[in-house]
Amino acid sequence: MSLRWVFLFITCALGAETATDPRIHDAQQFIRKGQFLEAAKVFRDVYDDAKKNGSDDARISEAAAELAGAYIFLDRYAESEPLLRESIEIDQRLSGGLSPDAARHSVVLAKLCITQGRIAEGEDLLRRARPIIERSFGPESTQMGTVLNQMGLAADAQDRLPEAVAAYRKAIAIYEKQTPPYNSLVAIVSSNLVSALIDLGQTDEALQLAQRAVSLVEQSYGPDHPYVARALHNLGAAYQAQGKFDQAQSMYERALAIWDAHPGVGALDVTTAQCSLAAALMEHGYMSRAEALLTKAVAAREKLLGPDTVEVASALNNLGAAYARQGRLTDAKKVLERALAITEKSIGKNSGRSVPVMMNLAWVFFSEGRLHKDSYSRSEELYRRLLAIQERRFGPDRLEVSDALANLAEVCAVEKNYREAKQLEQRALAIRQVVLGPRHPTTVKTQEQYTLLLRKSKD
Repeated sequence: MSLRWVFLFITCALGAETATDPRIHDAQQFIRKGQFLEAAKVFRDVYDDAKKNGSDDARISEAAAELAGAYIFLDRYAESEPLLRESIEIDQRLSGGLSPDAARHSVVLAKLCITQGRIAEGEDLLRRARPIIERSFGPESTQMGTVLNQMGLAADAQDRLPEAVAAYRKAIAIYEKQTPPYNSLVAIVSSNLVSALIDLGQTDEALQLAQRAVSLVEQSYGPDHPYVARALHNLGAAYQAQGKFDQAQSMYERALAIWDAHPGVGALDVTTAQCSLAAALMEHGYMSRAEALLTKAVAAREKLLGPDTVEVASALNNLGAAYARQGRLTDAKKVLERALAITEKSIGKNSGRSVPVMMNLAWVFFSEGRLHKDSYSRSEELYRRLLAIQERRFGPDRLEVSDALANLAEVCAVEKNYREAKQLEQRALAIRQVVLGPRHPTTVKTQEQYTLLLRKSKD
């Protein structure tokens, strides 16, 4: 699991009028030091004073947007949204429509919607804001880079990964063209691109980008800033995608140490790092420590986002996997079924985001089949859905498809449907021979299974 993120404070400030209140500069210096709670207090004072002193509406709007951005980073979403809506309402009243300022602030509101799983609402805000941003600031402006990053996040959340990758790459190109380049923004959007590339299985490029992102953020903010923690987490995810669990664990632990040094900052990010670290720990057999981390992550996400969000479902999926690895199939099934229900309600039954949950739940049902024969049919149903989703996502000849084929073949075999099992295993074998080579251990194992099915099959 990787973090998708955006730089809220700089992107707000880039399009704003030059700040007349010197406290804004102080708040921005707090941000550079990673002191987000202190920055939020300053922004709060600026906003309260603007309201109390009868400042002009434009200044109130900007103060509200700055404070909202601070609250978003602190995961205080309920406090952020009214401020953003107030800001946009003022902007629209002053301009008679969706002004450049209203468009900028709508982009921040879109990020908030996407974070909370309200993807359609976020995308609608971005679609309306984009032409105004492009016309007002230019197609190669930093503000346009922010819009593209957000559009990438929205596409990413809906499993439209090629579209997300294209948007992230355009945003990075814009930031790299600035004089001097906006290296911190390059690093941040690169981390989003890393996450999408991992999901697409392009792990070599993901690892290179992640390493560069860490270096760029450290250059901009020093080694102990919360932004560095986010970049370190995504570097860990890139290592984990390549099976390098020791390196991944080291990155996750470094990231968590940074957040521990900034209490109250990045609470949602911490839960993501906890889930990722737990996955690495499970690979080393540290099940009790992994379970404790995941239990904390689920509780924290429920408190931050509510009980029925995709982020909660993701943490539940990891917790279910931990239960399953310990043979606690009843506990695993309970949390995985809840995770799948949340995911399907939030993003649909055929989204690639549901794949990890379906894989774990299908395995649990398969394992239960020795005791409850009807569980095999539940497992088969899930693996068939998985196969259809993976073929739609990746085409017919990817390893992800071969995995789904092999799993479905195994279920068919225990149900004595040898004919179909043989056909499925044959397809899996053909893919693995091409992609992995005939001598790869996975290919050899698949060949052995296919040979066994040939003997059992009648034709």
